[in-house]
Amino acid sequence: MLLLKKNQVPWMLFKLFANHVVIYVRNNDRLIIHNTLKGIEERLPPQKFMRIHNSFIVNMEKVTGIEGMDILIEKKSIPISKKYWNPLKQKLKIF
Repeated sequence: MLLLKKNQVPWMLFKLFANHVVIYVRNNDRLIIHNTLKGIEERLPPQKFMRIHNSFIVNMEKVTGIEGMDILIEKKSIPISKKYWNPLKQKLKIF
């Protein structure tokens, strides 16, 4: 079992991979846990994290830009699904 305090790990991105979730942290380090994105999403503070795709949750404090239908985090391009586009726009107060 891996125990981490939310404020001790600079979480940037959660990605669904089969029946595991890959947690990307600073310096391209990764943690792999057996869980669902829904299970992770329910434990994260909604003011800081947002689901932007069926396979991705991002730390909104780490977002560096948006290009088309992709969100950028430290030079990584992550797709935004149509389902989550309007809630993302509202959160970012754009358009």
